[in-house]
Amino acid sequence: MTMLSVASACSCLPDNTARWNKSNIVLLVQISDVSFSDEDYMTRATCTKDTDLCVQRQVAHYKTVETFKRSGALPTTIASGYGSGDCGIPLIAGAYYVVFLKDKHERIGFCNAAGPYLKDAFNDKTYQTVFARDVAAFIAALRLASKKPTKIPDMPRPIGIGSGI
Repeated sequence: MTMLSVASACSCLPDNTARWNKSNIVLLVQISDVSFSDEDYMTRATCTKDTDLCVQRQVAHYKTVETFKRSGALPTTIASGYGSGDCGIPLIAGAYYVVFLKDKHERIGFCNAAGPYLKDAFNDKTYQTVFARDVAAFIAALRLASKKPTKIPDMPRPIGIGSGI
């Protein structure tokens, strides 16, 4: 087994409408717990002594809050890198994420997930910030897209997560 640090630049689809069209699974999830695991780089299988290329990942159990699009089996966990060249995003227990997945083996990161969002961004009527309104508009657009083709706005990014701050 070889433990490597796989570095690659983020190469994202140009917009969320393209992400929607390329995805088979689009979910709003809430992270239950986060652990760390050595996984096969391509398949997300647990590494063994015979695995050729292993990388460390954050691995999270989650609860599906809303399904916007689904074709095929859902992953039992979602995984992300650490954001140091692997385009990963922090997985935080209790936080919400919107994930765009091609299949159940795909990892999430800056290019195919939005979050972390706190509960207030979805449920608290007194939480009146531009960010909260942007998140609500994003979720509303995903709900509409699940019924008919529509343009999906940019994913709102919490400060410090891909925002350049």
